[in-house]
Amino acid sequence: MKARTLLPLLLIASLTACSSSNDSDGDTTGGDTGADTGGTGGDTGSDTGGGTGGDNVNGGISGVWFGNNGFGEAVVVIEPDNDIYSYSAGSGVYEAAFGSVGGAADRFIHRDSENPAHGDSFTLVGDVPSGITTFEAGADSVTYNLAVTNDGQQLDNTGDAGSFSLTFAGSDDVSAISVADIAGTWVARTSFSATDNLVLSMTIAADGAVSGFTDYASGSIPDGVDGIALTGTVGTAADSSLYLPIQYNWNDFDREGVLFFNRTNSQLVLNGFGAEGDANNFTALLTRQ
Repeated sequence: MKARTLLPLLLIASLTACSSSNDSDGDTTGGDTGADTGGTGGDTGSDTGGGTGGDNVNGGISGVWFGNNGFGEAVVVIEPDNDIYSYSAGSGVYEAAFGSVGGAADRFIHRDSENPAHGDSFTLVGDVPSGITTFEAGADSVTYNLAVTNDGQQLDNTGDAGSFSLTFAGSDDVSAISVADIAGTWVARTSFSATDNLVLSMTIAADGAVSGFTDYASGSIPDGVDGIALTGTVGTAADSSLYLPIQYNWNDFDREGVLFFNRTNSQLVLNGFGAEGDANNFTALLTRQ
């Protein structure tokens, strides 16, 4: 395919956020940083594996991109208003990043559930890299320099984050998704310490209304006690059939994000972010019940 450069874009990611050592997972304090255990609940999402990419006929930057971003295997959603939601799986850790083209971004790290028996998702609330001893100094900020190339099929990066290329996704790469596909109840189980197990339950109605909660499965709050409510709505993306935008409120903070089917198993990815307050990052792998 003849290469040509379209829409050179500068994304300055000044990655700053509050550590989740004071996170809002039910007023707990376990700071986390990490990877998921890849549960396999039965749902409509499929393992798409590697594909050849979609057809970015407009040659623009919005849509869904996938590939290795230097941290790990990534799915990056860029909305028509240039909001960016990046989710990537590294070696033992996960990265969630949120920002906008040409503006500031925030970066968070998640870790595997401490209790493997209660761990079909990584920890829900991420930590900023500066709070993690294994990350290098300055890891909270990074500069991306993005350009769409190869007739709209490739997103190239150069700059502080290193050189990498992402591919414009088609339904062979990230499964197509609709509200009807995900109607029902989805659950993420995680633990931020050896004994503190947390459950996220999210029910999505046919009209896109969202209800749910987080609650302890064991630990300082007994089983069966109502936890923190989650409410919201799921919409339809204007530019892609591979993700759905979601707006929701949890722990008295409004958040927004995206939902898409995981590429490597049958789970649903929620990648969400709040604009203010602690526990800004709220990301999970959900299994259909």
